[in-house]
Amino acid sequence: MKTFLLFLTVILIALWYDAGWTRHYGFAKNVNQAFLLQLNGTTKNGKVFSLQSDTSWKCAESYSRYYGGNFRYNEFGGEEIDGRIYRSDWNTVAFNDDTWANAVKISPLQNGTEPILSAQMMNPSRIIKTVSATEIIPIKTDNGDTIWRFDMGEQFVGYIDATFNGLALGDVVDIKISNNSKVADGVQGEKSI
Repeated sequence: MKTFLLFLTVILIALWYDAGWTRHYGFAKNVNQAFLLQLNGTTKNGKVFSLQSDTSWKCAESYSRYYGGNFRYNEFGGEEIDGRIYRSDWNTVAFNDDTWANAVKISPLQNGTEPILSAQMMNPSRIIKTVSATEIIPIKTDNGDTIWRFDMGEQFVGYIDATFNGLALGDVVDIKISNNSKVADGVQGEKSI
């Protein structure tokens, strides 16, 4: 009697797609919120492969959404992140996506053309520096609340990583971002629930 060992490899590709600048008023009338993906590679054994997105892929609405503004200078609005519906395991092999819908092919696009697959023409975002607040200032509002101003000491593009203790389910943290300490010019907001 012979014994065979079967090794099963599960490959997971998980993407979190954000509309970004495609919702800018100059683009939104011509561009659908969609993407095409093709991944080309070579295995350790030298076998060439290609994976493409299609209607067998699963998708669901994100736990974040845009609010307010027109996404142009001085009218950026912001992003609302609802932690009550966040699933930390959404990008793992163990996640059950049975309630997720299948992706839908969009053809033609709103502007009448077919989707075009093209290589990304810019470098990916990378963390190159961590910036910490140089000053934290409590400010009393007219209604007696306290807001906190975090001066980062420089302008930067990136992500804010903050931890808040003592919050209950449904509490709201509202973050406003501005390049000017005196005037809220070009304010972009983030609301976390």
